[in-house]
Amino acid sequence: MRSTRSTAAALLLSASLALAACSSPADSSPAPSESGGMPAVLDFQTTTLDGQPFDGTSLYGHATILWFWAPWCGSCVADSKYVLAAIPDLPDGVQIIGVGTFSDLDGMHAFADQLGINGITNLTDEKGAIAIAFGAPALPSSAVIYADGYTATVPGSLDTASILEIANKIAP
Repeated sequence: MRSTRSTAAALLLSASLALAACSSPADSSPAPSESGGMPAVLDFQTTTLDGQPFDGTSLYGHATILWFWAPWCGSCVADSKYVLAAIPDLPDGVQIIGVGTFSDLDGMHAFADQLGINGITNLTDEKGAIAIAFGAPALPSSAVIYADGYTATVPGSLDTASILEIANKIAP
């Protein structure tokens, strides 16, 4: 597992350096929360874009790529096609969840409708608290969550091949 993490961390760092235009890489292993082995960064509550409650701790135990986007982010518009193209080829046990951030709900709904990303789970993060907690205050960014809770953040755009490469590294 450690060599897989090292390889994935090297991939994430390379992608970060190559793709980040407005932010620096932020690789993190969050400390466990007081409630047990759950990383503190997963201890959040929000809703999905369709209004359902979402508990961040539900991500623990699931290999996940969080894709942080905003309707005003031109690069995020371009990235939506890469995210959608990657979904059919994700390895078993890996999911992509969008996180609409730094925007109001009307803007998030319009973005999701216009770009056809309603087929994936999208979380709401109007004030950017989730993005900031993951070290992803600049957009676009992605956070990679291993099933054991280890996380790494990739600022910048990821194309379909990069998304799938990361997904294959974190697959259970």
